[in-house]
Amino acid sequence: MDIATRPDLLPLLSPPSPPALERALDGAKQSDHKQQARVAAEKFEAFFLRTVLEDMIPEPKEDAFGGGSNAEKLWNSMLHEQYAEILARRGGIGIADLVYRQLLTLQEAGQEAAQESDQEAPQESDQATPSLHPSALEEQAR
Repeated sequence: MDIATRPDLLPLLSPPSPPALERALDGAKQSDHKQQARVAAEKFEAFFLRTVLEDMIPEPKEDAFGGGSNAEKLWNSMLHEQYAEILARRGGIGIADLVYRQLLTLQEAGQEAAQESDQEAPQESDQATPSLHPSALEEQAR
């Protein structure tokens, strides 16, 4: 197949334009932020569930099989942690979804505030910034 006979393939072979590349990178950043927010929300729910499980399940008694040793307490703590992570990954009790939505709302608000401050920044940069260098402070004091 000759490319000269298929001009419709030329756009596929040319490198992406900078705006298209920037849009693709922004989309990847957005999905990465969403994935990070989802992971953080699930970790928060797992932490909460672990705390609940530790309070619900009694500590082993000294006359039990393990004797209530430190090793048994540590093992039970790790078991509660695993139970909590599994519960959170499988949907948990809904805390992760609420936290995830709140994180996305806060991220969007932060991005809007950053865009507004970027638009206002040139006005603020017109003002001279005083120098904090000791020689400059001495000259200002005179």
